[in-house]
Amino acid sequence: MNRRQLLALVAAAPLALVASSCGSRTSVNTDGSTTSVPSSTEAPTTAPGITHATGGDDVVIRLTYDGGFVAPGTIFSRLPRLLVTGDGSVYFEGAQIEIYPQPLLPPILVGNISEGELQALLLSAESGGLFRTVTYGQPSTGIADAPDTILVINANGATYTHDAYALGMAGEETDEDRHHLYEYVSLLEPIANGVPNTQSFAATRFAIRATPADQVPDDGVAPSQAVWPQSSGVRLADAAECQVVDATSLGTLFNEAKQNTRFVDDGVKYVLVVRPMLPGDPGCAPR
Repeated sequence: MNRRQLLALVAAAPLALVASSCGSRTSVNTDGSTTSVPSSTEAPTTAPGITHATGGDDVVIRLTYDGGFVAPGTIFSRLPRLLVTGDGSVYFEGAQIEIYPQPLLPPILVGNISEGELQALLLSAESGGLFRTVTYGQPSTGIADAPDTILVINANGATYTHDAYALGMAGEETDEDRHHLYEYVSLLEPIANGVPNTQSFAATRFAIRATPADQVPDDGVAPSQAVWPQSSGVRLADAAECQVVDATSLGTLFNEAKQNTRFVDDGVKYVLVVRPMLPGDPGCAPR
């Protein structure tokens, strides 16, 4: 199934479900011909679907690019490229402004798809052989410092995790398993830019990592400064690896900060790396 076919399938899925729920009966005319007549007495029927959790915090599909040759802190703060939850919510990162220093928080958007559209995505994964455990080989040519493509699907009571290094970066994928994964990822990509009812997402929790400012290279741009709130319940001296803070304890602090803002806690200035936590984010546990 190519990209155009999947998008057509996603677009048509609600219509297909409606059609399957409308009964009809056949009437035989006096001349022997037949006429299909809608019936309001037949019980609606729907095709069996792929089961999945249905909550807004339940991850059904998650696509992430992890690792690679990136700046320090990038892996910690990296968000999924696409995240679809059980209620049809679709999370993705919006476009960042091209000036420095950029805002501390990345723009996160959330839209939604219907259950029929979600079923179409799961059906495509199943038909592509992704409802199984696969050990992926290396690309056909050597590529250094590339990211891993990680796809997680939770369906039919099981979790299917796919992890392939440098997927699609060496030209055409000739290995069958890598080819199927690449095809499905290529189908998911445009969904992150084309779901309806998209709006800004405000996280309720953040994972943070703090580094003393004197250990961070000076970028030549005068930083802003902010006082770290005692009400957060987290001391930045304890956040060298990771801590989780509630958004309610921070007010508008993160919304107003830049990536080079210095946060002052107990007389010490820190630079923060911040990850807004989306559904399924384990916080400080290994991701």
